[in-house]
Amino acid sequence: MDLLQTLAAFGGIATRHQLLANGHSGGDLTTAVQRGTVRRVRQGFYVRLDASTDAVAAVRLGGRLAGPSAASVHGIWTGYDRRLHVSVARNASRLRQAHQVAQGLTGAPGSADASVVVHWTDTEPQQLDEPCWRSPVVLCLRQMVAWCDEVTAVACVDTALQASLISMEELTAGLEGHGPRVRSVLRLCRPGSDSGIESIVRQALAARGVEVEQQVSVTSVGPSDMRLRGRRGQALRVLVELDGFAFHSRRDAFDRDRRKDAEAASAGYTTLRFSADQVERDLGGLVDTIVRVRDAHDAGMDESLFLKRARFRTTLPSLARIRTDLPE
Repeated sequence: MDLLQTLAAFGGIATRHQLLANGHSGGDLTTAVQRGTVRRVRQGFYVRLDASTDAVAAVRLGGRLAGPSAASVHGIWTGYDRRLHVSVARNASRLRQAHQVAQGLTGAPGSADASVVVHWTDTEPQQLDEPCWRSPVVLCLRQMVAWCDEVTAVACVDTALQASLISMEELTAGLEGHGPRVRSVLRLCRPGSDSGIESIVRQALAARGVEVEQQVSVTSVGPSDMRLRGRRGQALRVLVELDGFAFHSRRDAFDRDRRKDAEAASAGYTTLRFSADQVERDLGGLVDTIVRVRDAHDAGMDESLFLKRARFRTTLPSLARIRTDLPE
């Protein structure tokens, strides 16, 4: 494996120690830097020319991507905070200013102080085989729980569980001993949410006493995000679909959604479809709508059950009649 391939395996950035451990010599590194195929952005840190700008910024600051910024590269929910979060060891030398790095790398002149958040933290030793520029999954989740509001933290953990990036057992072990807030978040977490907005809606519905099943297959097109349960716990024929704009704006995804809704309708299901923008702008109104639909279907089931029982009572022969009809 050549130097560029090794760097790619580490996500585009690696330490000198990591590169030497993978068979590259100090001469190889010097030659690559001189030829311009590799950059050295900090003492002992080498990057590919196509390395992530945010990752390079974190390394130049003397740390690594953390919290929401690390969650983003792991493919889990980040919340709505788009700032660059970097964790730096408490005992590290403060050689660079966040706004200098931001102006040089993130393209945010004039607002750079607000675009980069540096967390001086107690960091865990870096493993030789893990990328040096981002927090590993367990540490990232621990940071999300500590730095974010509870709803965002739960949504982040939910999506990590659903993506099988971590098991509940590993999560519990990794967060154990980090305070009562962690225990509160862990009680609310569960797999089933493919996206953060699904978790946010699930949490909001749970707060209103609405139970849901997640990733329920009722059509051949694919699983639905949620199916509502009634107040007595019975499964209702009501589905909730939550669309992220990036995916569902494509024509093939648009057509797939309509085919899915039609197939669900032919099976007797009502589909409530909401966008990620609606979740962000009017979560309360969205939940109100779902609750009203749940209550209406509950009432319909109650009425249907009452009519069935009434018909059964009017057609059931009396015990006296049955007795008179018995042969002697």
